[in-house]
Amino acid sequence: MRLPLHVSREDLAGAGVVALVQAARAYDPQTRVPFAQYARLRIRGAMIDELRATDWASRGARRRDRQVAEETDRLGAALGRPPTDHELANAMGIRVTDVARIREDARRGTVLSLQGATTHSDVMAETLVAGGPTPEERVLHAERIGSLLAAVHVLPERLRRVVVGYDLQERPMSELAAELGVTESRVSQVRAEALGLLREALAPDVPKQRRRSDGIAHRRREAYVSAARSASDLRGRLDAGVRALDAEPGPNG
Repeated sequence: MRLPLHVSREDLAGAGVVALVQAARAYDPQTRVPFAQYARLRIRGAMIDELRATDWASRGARRRDRQVAEETDRLGAALGRPPTDHELANAMGIRVTDVARIREDARRGTVLSLQGATTHSDVMAETLVAGGPTPEERVLHAERIGSLLAAVHVLPERLRRVVVGYDLQERPMSELAAELGVTESRVSQVRAEALGLLREALAPDVPKQRRRSDGIAHRRREAYVSAARSASDLRGRLDAGVRALDAEPGPNG
Protein backbone atom coordinates (compact mmCIF):
# COMPACT_ATOMS: atom_id res chain seq x y z
CA MET A 1 0.00 0.00 0.00
CA ARG A 2 2.95 2.37 0.57
CA LEU A 3 4.57 1.71 -2.81
CA PRO A 4 4.61 4.45 -5.47
CA LEU A 5 2.36 4.11 -8.50
CA HIS A 6 5.12 3.23 -10.95
CA VAL A 7 6.01 -0.04 -9.18
CA SER A 8 4.62 -3.10 -10.95
CA ARG A 9 2.53 -5.21 -8.58
CA GLU A 10 2.70 -8.11 -11.04
CA ASP A 11 6.51 -8.17 -10.90
CA LEU A 12 6.44 -8.16 -7.12
CA ALA A 13 3.84 -10.95 -7.08
CA GLY A 14 6.01 -12.99 -9.45
CA ALA A 15 9.03 -12.54 -7.19
CA GLY A 16 6.88 -13.59 -4.24
CA VAL A 17 5.68 -16.74 -5.98
CA VAL A 18 9.25 -17.76 -6.82
CA ALA A 19 10.25 -17.15 -3.20
CA LEU A 20 7.31 -19.24 -1.99
CA VAL A 21 8.35 -22.18 -4.15
CA GLN A 22 11.96 -21.86 -2.96
CA ALA A 23 10.78 -21.69 0.64
CA ALA A 24 8.72 -24.85 0.20
CA ARG A 25 11.74 -26.70 -1.19
CA ALA A 26 14.14 -25.44 1.46
CA TYR A 27 11.83 -25.72 4.48
CA ASP A 28 13.04 -28.05 7.24
CA PRO A 29 10.25 -29.14 9.63
CA GLN A 30 12.84 -30.14 12.22
CA THR A 31 13.53 -26.45 12.93
CA ARG A 32 9.99 -26.31 14.37
CA VAL A 33 9.56 -22.88 12.82
CA PRO A 34 6.03 -22.54 11.37
CA PHE A 35 6.16 -22.73 7.61
CA ALA A 36 3.97 -19.62 7.21
CA GLN A 37 6.43 -17.52 9.25
CA TYR A 38 9.43 -18.92 7.36
CA ALA A 39 7.78 -18.37 3.96
CA ARG A 40 6.70 -14.85 4.90
CA LEU A 41 10.30 -13.85 5.61
CA ARG A 42 11.53 -15.36 2.34
CA ILE A 43 8.76 -13.69 0.31
CA ARG A 44 9.27 -10.29 1.93
CA GLY A 45 13.03 -10.50 1.33
CA ALA A 46 12.50 -11.41 -2.32
CA MET A 47 10.15 -8.48 -2.84
CA ILE A 48 12.62 -6.07 -1.24
CA ASP A 49 15.38 -7.41 -3.50
CA GLU A 50 13.10 -6.90 -6.51
CA LEU A 51 12.41 -3.30 -5.50
CA ARG A 52 16.12 -2.59 -5.04
CA ALA A 53 16.98 -4.16 -8.39
CA THR A 54 14.49 -1.94 -10.25
CA ASP A 55 15.20 1.24 -8.29
CA TRP A 56 17.22 3.77 -10.27
CA ALA A 57 18.27 5.61 -7.13
CA SER A 58 21.07 4.19 -4.99
CA ARG A 59 20.44 2.92 -1.48
CA GLY A 60 22.47 5.84 -0.14
CA ALA A 61 20.26 8.34 -2.01
CA ARG A 62 17.13 6.69 -0.62
CA ARG A 63 18.56 6.68 2.91
CA ARG A 64 19.43 10.36 2.76
CA ASP A 65 16.00 11.17 1.33
CA ARG A 66 14.34 9.31 4.24
CA GLN A 67 16.48 11.28 6.70
CA VAL A 68 15.37 14.55 5.12
CA ALA A 69 11.73 13.42 5.20
CA GLU A 70 11.95 12.35 8.85
CA GLU A 71 13.63 15.61 9.87
CA THR A 72 11.02 17.56 7.91
CA ASP A 73 8.22 15.79 9.83
CA ARG A 74 9.96 16.37 13.16
CA LEU A 75 10.55 20.06 12.54
CA GLY A 76 7.07 20.52 11.13
CA ALA A 77 5.55 19.10 14.30
CA ALA A 78 7.74 21.34 16.48
CA LEU A 79 7.20 24.53 14.46
CA GLY A 80 3.58 24.00 13.58
CA ARG A 81 4.36 24.62 9.91
CA PRO A 82 6.53 23.14 7.16
CA PRO A 83 10.20 24.03 7.80
CA THR A 84 12.20 26.04 5.32
CA ASP A 85 15.23 24.55 3.61
CA HIS A 86 17.48 26.76 5.75
CA GLU A 87 15.89 25.47 8.96
CA LEU A 88 16.12 21.92 7.71
CA ALA A 89 19.78 22.29 6.74
CA ASN A 90 20.67 23.82 10.12
CA ALA A 91 18.91 21.03 11.99
CA MET A 92 20.72 18.34 9.99
CA GLY A 93 24.09 20.11 10.03
CA ILE A 94 24.35 20.28 6.23
CA ARG A 95 24.26 23.01 3.59
CA VAL A 96 21.06 24.24 1.96
CA THR A 97 22.44 23.13 -1.41
CA ASP A 98 22.84 19.62 0.03
CA VAL A 99 19.14 19.49 0.90
CA ALA A 100 18.23 20.38 -2.69
CA ARG A 101 20.73 17.84 -4.05
CA ILE A 102 19.34 15.04 -1.85
CA ARG A 103 15.82 15.70 -3.09
CA GLU A 104 16.99 15.87 -6.69
CA ASP A 105 18.85 12.55 -6.36
CA ALA A 106 15.69 10.91 -5.05
CA ARG A 107 13.54 12.42 -7.82
CA ARG A 108 15.89 11.05 -10.47
CA GLY A 109 15.08 7.57 -9.21
CA THR A 110 11.34 8.00 -9.76
CA VAL A 111 10.08 6.08 -12.78
CA LEU A 112 6.56 6.70 -14.03
CA SER A 113 4.37 4.14 -15.71
CA LEU A 114 2.80 5.52 -18.87
CA GLN A 115 0.07 2.89 -18.54
CA GLY A 116 -1.28 4.85 -15.60
CA ALA A 117 -1.23 8.16 -17.41
CA THR A 118 -4.99 8.24 -17.84
CA THR A 119 -5.81 6.91 -14.37
CA HIS A 120 -3.29 9.09 -12.57
CA SER A 121 -3.28 12.10 -14.89
CA ASP A 122 -2.89 14.61 -12.05
CA VAL A 123 0.20 12.85 -10.72
CA MET A 124 1.69 12.61 -14.20
CA ALA A 125 1.01 16.29 -14.91
CA GLU A 126 2.64 17.44 -11.68
CA THR A 127 5.68 15.22 -12.20
CA LEU A 128 6.29 15.73 -15.91
CA VAL A 129 6.06 19.51 -15.93
CA ALA A 130 9.56 20.77 -16.65
CA GLY A 131 10.76 23.81 -14.77
CA GLY A 132 13.79 24.36 -16.98
CA PRO A 133 14.08 25.65 -20.53
CA THR A 134 12.66 23.65 -23.42
CA PRO A 135 14.97 22.15 -26.08
CA GLU A 136 14.00 24.98 -28.45
CA GLU A 137 14.85 27.59 -25.80
CA ARG A 138 18.21 25.93 -25.15
CA VAL A 139 19.06 25.98 -28.87
CA LEU A 140 18.09 29.66 -29.16
CA HIS A 141 20.13 30.51 -26.06
CA ALA A 142 23.15 28.65 -27.43
CA GLU A 143 22.86 30.52 -30.74
CA ARG A 144 22.71 33.88 -28.92
CA ILE A 145 25.83 33.00 -26.94
CA GLY A 146 27.58 31.94 -30.14
CA SER A 147 26.57 35.19 -31.88
CA LEU A 148 27.88 37.21 -28.95
CA LEU A 149 31.22 35.38 -28.95
CA ALA A 150 31.58 35.90 -32.71
CA ALA A 151 30.81 39.61 -32.33
CA VAL A 152 33.34 39.93 -29.49
CA HIS A 153 35.97 38.17 -31.59
CA VAL A 154 35.83 40.78 -34.37
CA LEU A 155 35.91 43.83 -32.06
CA PRO A 156 38.93 46.11 -32.42
CA GLU A 157 41.76 44.78 -30.29
CA ARG A 158 41.60 47.26 -27.41
CA LEU A 159 37.82 47.01 -27.16
CA ARG A 160 38.01 43.23 -27.30
CA ARG A 161 40.63 43.09 -24.52
CA VAL A 162 38.47 45.21 -22.25
CA VAL A 163 35.26 43.22 -22.86
CA VAL A 164 36.99 39.85 -22.54
CA GLY A 165 38.93 40.91 -19.47
CA TYR A 166 36.16 42.69 -17.60
CA ASP A 167 32.96 40.93 -18.67
CA LEU A 168 34.11 37.42 -19.52
CA GLN A 169 37.13 36.90 -17.27
CA GLU A 170 35.75 39.17 -14.50
CA ARG A 171 39.07 40.94 -13.97
CA PRO A 172 39.15 44.18 -11.94
CA MET A 173 38.98 47.38 -13.96
CA SER A 174 42.07 48.68 -12.15
CA GLU A 175 44.04 45.67 -13.39
CA LEU A 176 42.93 46.25 -16.97
CA ALA A 177 43.78 49.95 -16.71
CA ALA A 178 47.31 49.15 -15.53
CA GLU A 179 47.75 46.59 -18.31
CA LEU A 180 46.61 49.00 -21.02
CA GLY A 181 48.42 51.99 -19.54
CA VAL A 182 45.29 54.13 -19.17
CA THR A 183 43.02 55.32 -16.36
CA GLU A 184 40.04 53.34 -15.06
CA SER A 185 37.80 56.04 -16.45
CA ARG A 186 39.22 55.42 -19.92
CA VAL A 187 38.67 51.67 -19.54
CA SER A 188 35.04 52.38 -18.67
CA GLN A 189 34.68 54.54 -21.77
CA VAL A 190 36.23 51.84 -23.98
CA ARG A 191 33.87 49.24 -22.49
CA ALA A 192 30.86 51.48 -23.13
CA GLU A 193 31.94 51.91 -26.75
CA ALA A 194 32.40 48.15 -27.15
CA LEU A 195 29.01 47.36 -25.64
CA GLY A 196 27.38 49.86 -27.99
CA LEU A 197 28.93 48.10 -30.96
CA LEU A 198 27.88 44.69 -29.65
CA ARG A 199 24.29 45.80 -29.09
CA GLU A 200 24.06 47.09 -32.63
CA ALA A 201 25.62 43.96 -34.10
CA LEU A 202 23.29 41.66 -32.16
CA ALA A 203 20.12 43.70 -32.67
CA PRO A 204 17.44 42.21 -34.96
CA ASP A 205 18.23 42.99 -38.57
CA VAL A 206 15.18 45.13 -39.38
CA PRO A 207 15.05 48.08 -41.74
CA LYS A 208 15.44 51.36 -39.87
CA GLN A 209 16.36 54.87 -40.77
CA ARG A 210 19.89 55.81 -39.79
CA ARG A 211 21.22 59.27 -39.27
CA ARG A 212 23.06 60.29 -42.39
CA SER A 213 26.76 60.47 -41.79
CA ASP A 214 29.78 60.14 -43.94
CA GLY A 215 32.23 60.30 -41.04
CA ILE A 216 35.00 57.81 -40.43
CA ALA A 217 33.45 56.68 -37.15
CA HIS A 218 30.18 55.88 -38.89
CA ARG A 219 31.88 53.89 -41.64
CA ARG A 220 33.91 51.94 -39.08
CA ARG A 221 30.75 51.13 -37.13
CA GLU A 222 28.98 49.93 -40.25
CA ALA A 223 31.99 47.82 -41.24
CA TYR A 224 32.15 46.25 -37.79
CA VAL A 225 28.43 45.40 -37.73
CA SER A 226 28.74 43.79 -41.17
CA ALA A 227 31.79 41.79 -40.08
CA ALA A 228 30.17 40.67 -36.81
CA ARG A 229 27.01 39.45 -38.53
CA SER A 230 28.96 37.48 -41.12
CA ALA A 231 31.62 36.17 -38.72
CA SER A 232 30.03 32.72 -38.42
CA ASP A 233 27.24 30.57 -39.80
CA LEU A 234 24.43 28.98 -37.79
CA ARG A 235 26.37 25.75 -37.15
CA GLY A 236 29.40 27.67 -35.95
CA ARG A 237 27.31 29.84 -33.62
CA LEU A 238 25.55 26.81 -32.14
CA ASP A 239 28.80 24.90 -31.61
CA ALA A 240 30.47 27.88 -29.96
CA GLY A 241 27.44 28.53 -27.76
CA VAL A 242 27.19 24.91 -26.64
CA ARG A 243 30.90 24.79 -25.81
CA ALA A 244 30.59 27.99 -23.77
CA LEU A 245 27.55 26.70 -21.86
CA ASP A 246 29.22 23.35 -21.17
CA ALA A 247 32.23 25.18 -19.76
CA GLU A 248 30.12 27.12 -17.26
CA PRO A 249 30.48 25.93 -13.63
CA GLY A 250 27.51 24.16 -12.06
CA PRO A 251 25.67 25.17 -8.85
CA ASN A 252 28.35 23.57 -6.71
CA GLY A 253 31.24 25.18 -8.63
